[in-house]
Order: sequence, then C-alpha cells, then structure tokens
Amino acid sequence: MTGLPVVRYTRERLPLASGPGALAVEDWPRWTPPGGGNPITAVRIFGPFEVEIDDGVSMTCPDGWLALDPHGNPYAIPVDEFRRYGRWQPNEEH
Repeated sequence: MTGLPVVRYTRERLPLASGPGALAVEDWPRWTPPGGGNPITAVRIFGPFEVEIDDGVSMTCPDGWLALDPHGNPYAIPVDEFRRYGRWQPNEEH
C-alpha cells in the first residue's frame, strides 16, 4: 500500500470507542445515501486501514470510511467509492 502502518479494526476493536475524547459507536455520524435509502453509520479514517469482516476474512482500504452494517459488523468504504454515489448528507434523525 503506502508504507504507512495499517491499523486493523474488528467488531471488538473500533476507533474512537474508548479513551479520552472517545466517541461511542451510537454517536458516530449517520449518512443518508444520495437519492435516499437507509442511513449508514460511518466514520472517516484517513490513510490505510484493514477491517476484519468475518472470522479470518479481512479487507484493506487505502483511505476511506469505516462503516457498520445494521448488525454492528464493520466494513470499509474506499473514498472513491463513497464519492462515486454522489453527495452523502448527514442524517439528522439519529
């Protein structure tokens, strides 16, 4: 990838979940896809990261968003894919 250290996230290890200035998962931003649809929960991760999406199955992302599915399982959305769908809007109802 870029030579930068790659941070690995799992369902049990999510960013901003503990420590000083922590942001609990329920407080993560929610985004409404362009054109409507169900909002997603996602935080921006700058630089490379890896996500365990299943037991022993990981996906890497050079730069993007760490999102959670409705069951709380993490997955990555690369920046170019996030932008491909147009302008996402913050969801005010969460």
